[in-house]
Amino acid sequence: MEERQIEGLRGSVQQGQIMEDFYRHPGMSILKRELENKISDAKHQWLNAKSALEAEEIRIKTKPYQEVYDLISHKILQGRAAQESLRKIEENEE
Repeated sequence: MEERQIEGLRGSVQQGQIMEDFYRHPGMSILKRELENKISDAKHQWLNAKSALEAEEIRIKTKPYQEVYDLISHKILQGRAAQESLRKIEENEE
């Protein structure tokens, strides 16, 4: 594997570890609780929407909250996969 690709994997590992640290941080617990409350409120609003258009507007407004979770999860999983790839490369070099 090229050195450039290995450096890319190392960068992904580092970003994943940073995001895991962020996810475990007490401040993230507060943010997570607030996002979950907003998502829950939006679900109730969506269920009580008076029209399909109103329900769609609520869904669109709420979508960024879920995207935050997805971004964090993606970075963590990407970092773990990169770490596993680096481990396999190191094993093959031995």
